[in-house]
Amino acid sequence: MAIAIGFAFTNAALCPAQNLPGTQPLVQDGDLAAQMVAGIGRYLDRELDASVTARAGRWQADFSSREAYAVSYTHLTLPTNREV
Repeated sequence: MAIAIGFAFTNAALCPAQNLPGTQPLVQDGDLAAQMVAGIGRYLDRELDASVTARAGRWQADFSSREAYAVSYTHLTLPTNREV
């Protein structure tokens, strides 16, 4: 068993790595995990900014009375399966 494992590692070391068709090796410098976290942060900030304007288009609160206010957001609530 040890001989088979040793042969597999030796064979892999002797064969040069080949790229899959249509791909290139990753040659990016720096800490890839830190770059990924920074990119996720930029994405979330962008989506949060967009949600503010999108929310305004989905909900127009009616402050004329308590009942009118309640009706103005009832279409935004999710139905529940609980009995109160």
